Amino acid sequence: MPVTEADWHAFQKEQTKGSSGRSTLTMEHWLKQTAIEASMLTNDPKWDRYLQRVQTLVIDAQRQRDAWQDALNRAFEERHRTHAQVELHRQLAVLDVLQQVMTFPKEILRDAAQAGHTTHSHG
Repeated sequence: MPVTEADWHAFQKEQTKGSSGRSTLTMEHWLKQTAIEASMLTNDPKWDRYLQRVQTLVIDAQRQRDAWQDALNRAFEERHRTHAQVELHRQLAVLDVLQQVMTFPKEILRDAAQAGHTTHSHG
């Protein structure tokens, strides 16, 4: 029987429990927010906080992508394969958009610096 989304969520819930049975989601969430690729950082605390929040979404999208790829690999029935393919492609699109969005802060700061430099050089 193929893995369903409900099965995946149940598995994820079990994986996030510590040895005492308490949820470790808070620690996991914090760890996700700290793992930003160095080349993306802007040295602006507000933009870097934004990037941390988007990075959390990227990691979640990557996990969902992997889960749907696994579901696709395990699916035997055509309707399950089709559903997994649709969800996998949807998740790939989400991941692509999030990765593009992560490039915006540096672009915005660069463009602002160039505009500021251009404006001041004419003054």
